Amino acid sequence: VAVGIGCFYIGMGRGLISVVAPVAAVTGAVIPVAYALVRGERPGTTALVGLVIAFVAVAVVSLAPSEKHPDTHVVVDRNVIALALASGLCFGLFYITFSRVSEEAGMWPITIERAAATVVIVVLALALTRGPVVGVRRLLPSVLLIAALEVAAVVPLLVALQRGPVAIASVVASLYPVATVL
Repeated sequence: VAVGIGCFYIGMGRGLISVVAPVAAVTGAVIPVAYALVRGERPGTTALVGLVIAFVAVAVVSLAPSEKHPDTHVVVDRNVIALALASGLCFGLFYITFSRVSEEAGMWPITIERAAATVVIVVLALALTRGPVVGVRRLLPSVLLIAALEVAAVVPLLVALQRGPVAIASVVASLYPVATVL
């Protein structure tokens, strides 16, 4: 997931958040939905209608022009789309992987995933940062708060992916662009 997060933030840094977030979200939802359907999940009619509405909602949110970029004729860079697709692919694979973890594993998958993601992100940040890194101590309290909130969000996601239909849990998790774009 660290690579997905990295692609996500790099894409948002180079392009419009109103493009990157929804492309990543839809990609991240379509992959586990397809996986779940292939594995035999059969959501009921109401759930399928909800899935379609969720996909449409993400698309509608992404089409709304932002106050910073009211020009809807902005050219979208292929590299930004590629980063958003790569991010969504990583998120989708993350959802699938977490859905396959036994409930007996407890919260260890989250601990391992967060530790691995932290190492990858720190290595990437050091590799991509030119010059000395300054101000890290000042940012540390904010980083730790964000990390704690992120872990608090991943716990119910893990439980939903383990116990509920993967198709539904992954689409609900992919609704984050609503908050990001608004």
